[in-house]
Amino acid sequence: MSFMRHGEESVDHLFTACVVATRLWQCVSRWCKIPHFFAFSFKDILEASRGSGLREPSRLALQGIMVISSWCL
Repeated sequence: MSFMRHGEESVDHLFTACVVATRLWQCVSRWCKIPHFFAFSFKDILEASRGSGLREPSRLALQGIMVISSWCL
């Protein structure tokens, strides 16, 4: 039984392109006071904290927030 009407779900779509994911990353950006980032692959999500301009303790906290957010998706 397939839950998708238009094909299979991909990892990249689930974490970057679906409406829920897009809204989640906007909220994370706003909450963490970093510029909104655009991700086209899951790898982009994992690397977004590097380009955030944050220093080490804050960057590590952002990485944790992003991992937890990904888990929630």
